[in-house]
Amino acid sequence: MKEALFFDLDGTLLFTEKANFLAYNSALGEFGKQIKRQEFGLINGRDSREFLSKMFPDLSENYIHEIRMLKQTRYSQYFSEVARNEYLIELIKANPEKTISLVTNGKSKNTFEIIKYFDLEKLFNYVITGDDVSIGKPDSAIYLKALHANGIESFKALAFEDSAEGVISARGAGIEVIRVPRLKQNS
Repeated sequence: MKEALFFDLDGTLLFTEKANFLAYNSALGEFGKQIKRQEFGLINGRDSREFLSKMFPDLSENYIHEIRMLKQTRYSQYFSEVARNEYLIELIKANPEKTISLVTNGKSKNTFEIIKYFDLEKLFNYVITGDDVSIGKPDSAIYLKALHANGIESFKALAFEDSAEGVISARGAGIEVIRVPRLKQNS
């Protein structure tokens, strides 16, 4: 029997693709750069430390850091573009005997702001963010950290993920995964 349920945030519990797209382009615009919507759909869910350097090899590490910080400060301006996954939220509420953890590549500041905005913070026993590990998904470090926080073995956990990177991350930690279909948001 599963004792712990692990939920990804972006694209799983909350459909944040449009908000992330708008916030990244707002930050990138300061450097004369933009990401096309179709391109963003292919990289959404990946760690920005990785995808920004690959997409914009002409930008220095310092500029990429600045872009990430600008995105972080502007993200909350786009929360009105986010939709909740009511099915998974109801699943969490229907399992009060389980330990519930949020496991996301997102930055701590943005993660806590958005779960507060959507009144979800009380649903989680643990929140593990990209700031808690040195390398994000698809590496399994974040799920290994979640297992450690919960004090359980991998076979006692079940993860809910939308992206291939998230599935790889959870499986790499030995956790069974349910893949959640991505909701396509309007431009």
